[in-house]
Amino acid sequence: MGDSTPQLDARSLRAELESLTRVEQHRHAYQWAIKNGCVVDLFGEFAALHHLVPFRSGNESENWLDVEQNIVYKMNTLMHVGENIARLLLRVELFNQIFDYPKLTFVGFQVFSETHVCPVFRQQFIDDARFATAFEIQDFMATRGFTPTGKEGEFSDGKHLVSDLRPKNVLVSYSNAVFVIDADIRRK
Repeated sequence: MGDSTPQLDARSLRAELESLTRVEQHRHAYQWAIKNGCVVDLFGEFAALHHLVPFRSGNESENWLDVEQNIVYKMNTLMHVGENIARLLLRVELFNQIFDYPKLTFVGFQVFSETHVCPVFRQQFIDDARFATAFEIQDFMATRGFTPTGKEGEFSDGKHLVSDLRPKNVLVSYSNAVFVIDADIRRK
């Protein structure tokens, strides 16, 4: 399997999944991954091939780091989207529209069974950075036309609601570049 599936494929896959139930989405994604060679075995062959090592994980994803390529592979557990794959793919699409770097690239699915798959994404690893402060996050979001909603880590531009922008999800490089590495994004 290649390193990434074009985002166009993720959009067309999302369209195929949108009208399906949770179980139907997982079955369809399972068949899609098999058919397109997009089964990503983060616990075996794929991990060994890419020299992946387990990396700090959050509650919505398990992460592996390719130290040689400076890439993080993120297996989303779907816990924040009700196991709705289409909803997650839309949120990732919105993330990539709002935040230009480091983008999340859809790679395929970690398959546990025909009715349980988890989407896998890759993202450039930012290694020379520190966690952002709340002020730096607010300033960064203001440059993108977003204002705080009053809830911690949540911003809106009138069209989108971006949440979970806490210091652990936003990095600042030593040259003062700001990078959002994780956020929850919805259309209003």
